[in-house]
Amino acid sequence: MKSRFIVLVLLASALLVPSAAWGRAPESSPTGDPPRADDTVLTARSGEPLRAAPSRLSVLVVPLYWTESPTTEPRYQLADMERELTRTQSWFSRVSRGRHTMSYHLLDWKQASENLCPRSRHSKATKIARQRAKAVGVDASRYQRLMVMMPQCHARSWGQMPGNVTWILSIPARSTIVHELGHNLGLHHANSLQCGYGGIAVPVGGWCKREEYGDRWDQMGSSTGQFSVPILKKLGWAGNIVTVTKSGHWDLAAAEDSGDGIQALKIRAGGKDYWVEYRRDSSVTSSGNARPGLIVRRSGGPGGAFDIIDGFPGDPDPWTLGDNADLVNAAMHTEVPIKTPEGIEIVLLSAEGDPTASVWVTIPGSPAPSAPVITSIERLNLVTVRVHFQRGPYSRSLRTQGFQFRVGSKIQRVYVGPYDRTFDASVGPSDKQVSVREISLSGASKWSVAKRAPKA
Repeated sequence: MKSRFIVLVLLASALLVPSAAWGRAPESSPTGDPPRADDTVLTARSGEPLRAAPSRLSVLVVPLYWTESPTTEPRYQLADMERELTRTQSWFSRVSRGRHTMSYHLLDWKQASENLCPRSRHSKATKIARQRAKAVGVDASRYQRLMVMMPQCHARSWGQMPGNVTWILSIPARSTIVHELGHNLGLHHANSLQCGYGGIAVPVGGWCKREEYGDRWDQMGSSTGQFSVPILKKLGWAGNIVTVTKSGHWDLAAAEDSGDGIQALKIRAGGKDYWVEYRRDSSVTSSGNARPGLIVRRSGGPGGAFDIIDGFPGDPDPWTLGDNADLVNAAMHTEVPIKTPEGIEIVLLSAEGDPTASVWVTIPGSPAPSAPVITSIERLNLVTVRVHFQRGPYSRSLRTQGFQFRVGSKIQRVYVGPYDRTFDASVGPSDKQVSVREISLSGASKWSVAKRAPKA
């Protein structure tokens, strides 16, 4: 099983504006890249809007050590750094559609006089790296980025956001390098949302909680794949984006290699943007076996980030522990719509694994389900009554998640499944009022007309 931990990181630097943030180590990568544990160093420009990335990026890379000799551990050598930096070049060229070219200059090891792993010594490490460059005749100011390599720290890596310095403190894998350079570009972590009404999960609506790194399909989350399409758009690297303003049908190409096809749909609703893209290569996800398919994200995350939403609640990854197991399989199921709180309805029509995804979007969408109707209440004993009810007249093709009951003013924490039409309620001997509401992918219906339980 994959392990997870959460650490509270206190950010402080003599060169940077102090801040604080949460960081977490994503799961091991299925592609051989090591676990990436990192966070960001917020700079004075962190509040600026994300701008298009430069067409060219030059990186000066300086490896440091403080023992008698550089580390001899496998995957920590200069040749390993060279290989992963070359992989990073290829990644940026491919993901940006050739619009972003990265070059690098890797210096030889430089010995320092002390251990530079502690966060409080990173500014000193940066200073030593610049001095090293000057000593070998390299003008560090001619490079747009400075990357300090200290892999023997075995710690989480860091990147200024936005800024021009990164500190690689673990195995110098391509995924780690890309992630930290992403922070330099101003990218926040790619998170996820888990939403629901009480204990009933829905894709979006009701009460939601955010999981940092929760997006398994974005390099700024727990993924070794490309950035999400809305981020590509902000960086100036996206392909063909369709802004949806009226109901219709579209065929989406795989976002990883969309060519001239449609890479994503953008839907504006209620002050937020919903982005829909089709992903086929699940090997880039943290678990390596997430279900591919149609992915939906919503704007409104920290720093202008986008949160992935669970397109089919109740479909957890069996190999993942905890509440976020359901988010591993965030892709939509065929012909099971998502209904947003703003009334937008998104339906995947084609089966997963097809070369393209056929998508239907309805604007404005249909309203939430109408309230159920309580048909009768029978008393079973001194304490319990049995409530019989029917779904409201409006249901369409929305997937019903369940029903929630209220006895008097208290919502009982027992949830009837989508195919049940009876509920045993604890009301005591009195004639308390009972009501019910439906929870579906479109949200919650209104409460039904209350009906009094018969007295004991």
